Amino acid sequence: MPELSGEDRVDVGNLYRALRSLEDEGLVTSEWSADLPGPTKRTYTLTDQGHELLGAWLRALEQLRDSLTTFLDRAEKGGDHVRTTKHTQDATAGSQP
Repeated sequence: MPELSGEDRVDVGNLYRALRSLEDEGLVTSEWSADLPGPTKRTYTLTDQGHELLGAWLRALEQLRDSLTTFLDRAEKGGDHVRTTKHTQDATAGSQP
């Protein structure tokens, strides 16, 4: 989980509250599984509705990524389509000898 969240520690209580909420909304189902080593564990599975919502989120994130990439590419190239503000001009002027 830390590799997904970018945090060293995961708040397991918040994680399970989120999973329960997703289950209440019909986006995941859960069942107890004794097949895994150790104590019985609850496993979660995306429902069809959960898969649809995940797909919509992925498409939205892809569009955002593409928009940000376009913006950054244009900003790096500069040109007439990039507006300069007084603040930008002052900062640039201050950095020149």
